[in-house]
Amino acid sequence: YQDAAFKVKLPAGKAGTFSLFGLGGRSSIAQEDKSQDGDSTFARTAYGSRMGVVGLTHTKLINDNNYLYTTLSLSGNGSETDHYATGGPEDTELLQRHVDDLRRWTWRFQSTLNTRISAAHKLRSGIIVSHDRFRMLVDSWDFDTQVLERQLDRSGDATTVQAFSSWKWRLNEQLSLTSGVHVLHYAMNKSTSVEPRAALRYQWDASRAFTLGAGLHSRLENVMTYQAQDIDANGNVFQPNRDLGLGRAAHAVVGYEQMLSEDIQFKAEAYYQHLFDQPVEHATNSAFWLGNFDGWFTTKPLANSGMAYNGGVELSVEKFFTKGWHALATVSVFESQFKTLDGTWRNSRYSLGSVANVLAGKEWKLGNGDKDKVLLTGLRYSVMGGQWRTPIDLQASIASGTQQEGTEPWSVKGEPIHKVDMVLAYRVGRAKVSHEFKMDVQNVANAQTVVYEYYNNRTQKIEAVNQLAMLPVLQYTLRF
Repeated sequence: YQDAAFKVKLPAGKAGTFSLFGLGGRSSIAQEDKSQDGDSTFARTAYGSRMGVVGLTHTKLINDNNYLYTTLSLSGNGSETDHYATGGPEDTELLQRHVDDLRRWTWRFQSTLNTRISAAHKLRSGIIVSHDRFRMLVDSWDFDTQVLERQLDRSGDATTVQAFSSWKWRLNEQLSLTSGVHVLHYAMNKSTSVEPRAALRYQWDASRAFTLGAGLHSRLENVMTYQAQDIDANGNVFQPNRDLGLGRAAHAVVGYEQMLSEDIQFKAEAYYQHLFDQPVEHATNSAFWLGNFDGWFTTKPLANSGMAYNGGVELSVEKFFTKGWHALATVSVFESQFKTLDGTWRNSRYSLGSVANVLAGKEWKLGNGDKDKVLLTGLRYSVMGGQWRTPIDLQASIASGTQQEGTEPWSVKGEPIHKVDMVLAYRVGRAKVSHEFKMDVQNVANAQTVVYEYYNNRTQKIEAVNQLAMLPVLQYTLRF
């Protein structure tokens, strides 16, 4: 894979300041399932993806109390998959089992007006308009009919409009209140959400503060969820989730902050999220919640009738960058459960239990003279609890020739995942230009924890997939 990015600042005097930016990248992965001697190939899959964005920002100082920040961007992303596999344990001929080509382009306009009414009152209001154009084509093998069937063939556009306004009121030297409202409208299914939000901050003294926040939030699903198509008993194509509504959530968080020294800060937060109107399968015997789904789309008929919650505590200690080094340690303990139309509360896929990270970085200045030469090193260790999954019914999978789930949904928890990353960089800078050469090695210890399992019809066994192996990434950055 490869990527590139740029940003150019363009001062324009009284007209304000413009910045032109861009980012793009593409990647590809090829996988093969071969016999032990390498003479036979049982499956071959090619994955590809690409993305890019180019945009222009504008900052305009209107007067001493108002400034306007505006962004216009065009982005695009896409992916394709081409999968061939044999039909069974005794077959040797590779047949196409899946092909997809997914593309989306988005125009996005955002403008925010910041106003200082007085020393105690500030107002921030804005609008965000996104217009998507998409093209989606998916063909997958149907094991019942034994043919490659079209699962998705859609193109079109969709517009999202958001508006927001927030007011910060400094009541006194210690207490400040930020309140506001956010409005979301999705034109494809004509869903609208009005979301009030508020946050309170009490500065106990120069080093300690308490925070409290609450608000409503809503979520749009992937456009493929709305556009997914199926065939009814009469052979007619229909879209089961075209009119699926927004998933909603009420968030609440309370926090404490303390400066332990001039450059070390401690933070503690406790949060709870009540999720409602969640998209679940419209069936009383189903445990399907879209929040657990890790595929591109589903043709299951969904209804906004589910519930879920997330709750936890997060602690962090941060040493800001001073004296040539910085560090951060965080730990989070949490739980996540959901309920579908069958009325049973279950652990969600991402109820990991705990997540912890420790990282540190150090800079050394090298040499003297007109060049700024810096050597940078960094180390990061992370551990997270395993995801929950539904066990695979091996005998049912063998009988049907395709993977079948067991009878206890989301009852198996994976092993914790550990990862150590290292970074080494060298930066050379002058007054108007700098060069940085960087090597970032992911999973230095090459840990191989199992992250998920699947049924392999060729071997008629349940097989495991490990976490991503050690991955070195080389990067060059030019700043001018």
